[in-house]
Amino acid sequence: MCWAAPATAIRWLRERTAAPTDRPFCLVVGAVLPHNPYIVPRPLFDAYIDRVEVPAVPPDYLGTLHPAVRAWRQARRVDDLAPEQARTALAAYYGLVSMVDTQVGQIMAVLDQTGLRQNTAVCYTSDHGDMAGELGMWWKSTLYEGSVGVPLLFCWPGQFPAGLVVREP
Repeated sequence: MCWAAPATAIRWLRERTAAPTDRPFCLVVGAVLPHNPYIVPRPLFDAYIDRVEVPAVPPDYLGTLHPAVRAWRQARRVDDLAPEQARTALAAYYGLVSMVDTQVGQIMAVLDQTGLRQNTAVCYTSDHGDMAGELGMWWKSTLYEGSVGVPLLFCWPGQFPAGLVVREP
């Protein structure tokens, strides 16, 4: 088993095929993104800034909150964010998601180039979601769908049916 960042994983896969072996492998690639702070290369930010729309907080939502949740929101000052600040954060978040997509695509391309793709099971998942502005929240620590909805994707040509969606846990 090898733990690696995306660039290291690509190098490891290329080295593995340079010295072929029949031994199976498990390669775990860790990506920190998308994560706070939302700092993204300018071109990725620019790709989203004019396209994002921050979800509106329903007018009656804040009045329904438990006092502890209301105090937590006040401590984190999320209700003080100007609409432009929220839009900037969301554009950067989407840019970071695109960055991860590109990195995953690069790894998949190396699997194709090295001939490993047909015989390799790939799983993509995360440890949490992010509210990304939904209900005015910018964190992972809630039990709302945006925070707990975690991607789980599998790919293994000829083994897993393409396009299959399983909605049950």
